[in-house]
Amino acid sequence: MSVMDNQSKNFVYKPRLMTLCFIKDGNRVLLGRKARKIGEGLWNGMGGNVEQSDETIEDAAKREVREEVGVELENIKYMGSIDFKFPDTGRINQVSMFVAEGYQGDLSPEPEEISELKWFDIENLPVNEMLEADKRFVPFVLHDEEVSGEVKFTSDFVLLDCQINHEPFTRELSRELHMR
Repeated sequence: MSVMDNQSKNFVYKPRLMTLCFIKDGNRVLLGRKARKIGEGLWNGMGGNVEQSDETIEDAAKREVREEVGVELENIKYMGSIDFKFPDTGRINQVSMFVAEGYQGDLSPEPEEISELKWFDIENLPVNEMLEADKRFVPFVLHDEEVSGEVKFTSDFVLLDCQINHEPFTRELSRELHMR
């Protein structure tokens, strides 16, 4: 959805709400090699769009993981939000980060979304096969640090700027504020 800014005749886009979830098992994290879209061929967590107006961000994260790898998440924790901006198009993806410390079911990647699943040691992430911006915030999320910030890309995903804030996760975040 976009609206016309009458002053500058530019389009101003409503941020698209998205999720990114990492499944941990002790000192390991499950990553998927993206089969398409942003980061195709690179490792990342699972996630996608908040699709329904009555769907909470946490519910969207759970649904996306279920759709992409076929499991139900347990012990899910909100870890912050980062705005991914594309100045040349005006698009903004507001991505809420989650970590789940368990799941039910058998891992079964959806081949149109995830070409491969693999467990990695949190201290030995495949950073040479991740988006440049992901290298800068994923380690904080996996070490239980809450993140916030802004990342700017060109429309073909060349990193322009990356401002990431992080702090130890020491409090329960308000579901009323962050789970909408």
